[in-house]
Amino acid sequence: MKFMHSEKAQVSLELIVLLAAVIAMVLLIVTRLQSTGNQAADQFDKKMDSVFKQIEKI
Repeated sequence: MKFMHSEKAQVSLELIVLLAAVIAMVLLIVTRLQSTGNQAADQFDKKMDSVFKQIEKI
């Protein structure tokens, strides 16, 4: 019976490690997407400023 308990603990430990790895990957992807989104927003703001300046010249 102790062997079965040890095997369950091993499976649980492996699942915890796997879950931690998945969470780390998700956090990495979310961080990259946020960074990309911020860069896109900055570029959009610069472009809109340029467009409004050109409109004001008209």
